[in-house]
Amino acid sequence: YTILYFNIFLIIQTTCFQDIEKQGIITFEITQNNQRNKYNIYYKGENIRIDFYLKKQAPEHSLLINASQNVIYELNNTKKRYRIVNPITYCRSNENYKFSEKKISQQLFWGYSCENWFFENSVSSKRIEYKVVSSPDFIYLSNIIKYIDKENVLFKVFSWQVKKNNLFPILATEFDKNGNILSKAEVVNFQKCNIEDNIFEINNSFKEW
Repeated sequence: YTILYFNIFLIIQTTCFQDIEKQGIITFEITQNNQRNKYNIYYKGENIRIDFYLKKQAPEHSLLINASQNVIYELNNTKKRYRIVNPITYCRSNENYKFSEKKISQQLFWGYSCENWFFENSVSSKRIEYKVVSSPDFIYLSNIIKYIDKENVLFKVFSWQVKKNNLFPILATEFDKNGNILSKAEVVNFQKCNIEDNIFEINNSFKEW
């Protein structure tokens, strides 16, 4: 199994996490090289759980993040093992993408208006288009982007190039120089709902790595 490493540093405002607006589920669907993966993100206060569905119906890996304790647990759900992952500095993006332009979009995503943000790669002539939502509802959620997939260029470019903390990419698409789609990340589920605390706990059947 591929070990997933993530930067643990989060800037989180903890004064209003009891509000249901600060808890819920987000599902990203990732399409690349004719392969489709799914990431479920559960969030509640300083607690985050990311489930990685790579090839199976059940999540093969999970991350449990607690920002206040500055700790992250990696779970191998197949072998029922867990371990603490030491926080590391998230690598700088070396994809040569730079901001190009943004345009107001007429589309609504999950009830939110959005903008189209464009980034150009000066070396490969590739480009990325983001459908970006700007709302106070996403002040907390925007900090999660850097944890979803360190190796995915769509998340990596956004987390390093977009510094405002109320922006969230609902849809991201990477194109080659001829306009062909290389990869896509899309929010296919977004619910603000009550999340039980035990989803952020390690099951007793798991043993330490």
